[in-house]
Parts: sequence; structure tokens; C-alpha cells
Amino acid sequence: MTQEPAGMVSRADVLARGPVPLARAVLVDADEVWRVGLRLLLQEAGVVRVIDEARHGHAVLDTLRREVPELVLIDPGPARDRPLEIVQQLMAASEGTHVVLVAQSLPDDIVVEAVRLGVQGILMKGCDARSVLEAVSTTLRGHCALDPATTTAVVRTVRAPEAPPDRFTARELEVLELVARGLSNRLVGRALFITEATVKFHLRNIMDKLGVRRRAEVVGVALREGLVPTGEVEPVSLRS
Repeated sequence: MTQEPAGMVSRADVLARGPVPLARAVLVDADEVWRVGLRLLLQEAGVVRVIDEARHGHAVLDTLRREVPELVLIDPGPARDRPLEIVQQLMAASEGTHVVLVAQSLPDDIVVEAVRLGVQGILMKGCDARSVLEAVSTTLRGHCALDPATTTAVVRTVRAPEAPPDRFTARELEVLELVARGLSNRLVGRALFITEATVKFHLRNIMDKLGVRRRAEVVGVALREGLVPTGEVEPVSLRS
């Protein structure tokens, strides 16, 4: 019988101490075949315990608020659908949860913005099972896990000539203009086809960037700095 080297803790020693709780994970992917395969891979490897899964991020927000899982693996969707909006909502709903993006492909600007937001792992769906497991393990230890293509995108962006950064995103400017028209968060959401929670998220970002804390101050500063038109604006046709 092979003996363990001196000082090494064997698996039997670990099991003798009682069960070690697995990290809890939530999976989000519109592709059910991929999502089920990922769940089976993670559970068979004994890396995490999947406590919830869904096709879209909004469906797991309650789970994140209630359970605060250690890990979320999410395909954020195509770039045209503003994929990082739901990622931001997931991170806001469950502070301390590690988020890993698993996507078919992501443009360089989305990759870099995701890293800036605090996403701790990005994988492309063409990677093998070992890469997925290593990325999950690395992320749960508090480190970043970026696949080679993602790393290349980050380096490419860092090396690119620096351009003046936009102060506000296009979506923030849309929200700002509607708020300046006097619309409530609910009506802003209806006008832009986003949730009220997403409107509040953008409004908090706008307030932080303007250095104000009240809605009335947002409108005043925005008008003073020319961020929204000062003339009369056609009202948006929406019912309460």
C-alpha cells in the first residue's frame, strides 16, 4: 500500500473530518443543451453544487438575493442586446458572488468592460472541459480566469492609442433625457424596454458621475452642462 509523503493530507484524512460544503453555483444560458452539460460536468467533478439555473439572468435574481451563491456562470448573450446590463444586475443583487462569463464570442470592448466591472472569469465556449474546471477553481480562489482569446483582447485594448473616454454610456444618456422630461423610473423603463431595476441602476451611475444624490439635482446639473436639451421637449406618449 502506497504511503502518503510526510506532511501531506490524504483524501481519507479530509473525509474523516466530515463533509466539506461545496461552493454553490447558479448557471444562466439560453442554450439548454450547453447548460445541462455544464451542470453535469461541474457536479461530476465535485467542484460546485448547482442550486439554480435558467435561460435568462432575470430569472435567477431572487435566488442570488436570497442565497448569495459563491459562483455564477452566465452566457450574457449577443453584443447587440447590451449583455453587460444583466451582468451588472446580477453583481448588484449578490455582492461577493464570483461571476464568470461563458460565451460563444465577445467583442473586445465588451471583454474589457466586463473586466472593469469586476467579472472574474471569461471563457469561450470552444474551450475544453479541463479549462472550464480550472477557471471555476481559479475564480473560487479569488483570482481572475481569462482564456487566451480574452487575454489577447485585453492586451490589444491596453496597447491601443488612448482615446478620450465618454463620460456617459449611450444608455445612461437615454435614461438621463427621459428623467429630465419628468418621467418616473417605471415609465423610463417602458420607453426603453428595460426593467425598472435597470433604470435605477443607470440612475445611480449617473448620480455618481454627476456627484449628486437627488433626482432633482440630476436634472439641474444635466441641463446646466448641456447633457440634455434645454428647449421644450415633446412628451413621451406613455400611460401610467
